[in-house]
Amino acid sequence: MEALEIRKRLTLDNPQRYEPDVATTQNNLGIMYRNLNAYDRAEAVYLEALEIRKRLTLDNPQRYEPDVAMTQNNLGNMYSGT
Repeated sequence: MEALEIRKRLTLDNPQRYEPDVATTQNNLGIMYRNLNAYDRAEAVYLEALEIRKRLTLDNPQRYEPDVAMTQNNLGNMYSGT
């Protein structure tokens, strides 16, 4: 969680540089929470990651659409397992 807090703080000064890292950290937290059966927490961080990644695709779809798909896949796996 500390890494996420640091990265979120860094996005205040340089969002283009650090928002992808925030989304990746949130996606990884979602995986961890899902593995711990903490589905509400997993869903929350997955949805935050998905929101960021969808926003990033507006400027650079080739770079970020695969990340959107990965987060959507992780959400789907979580939903099918609950």
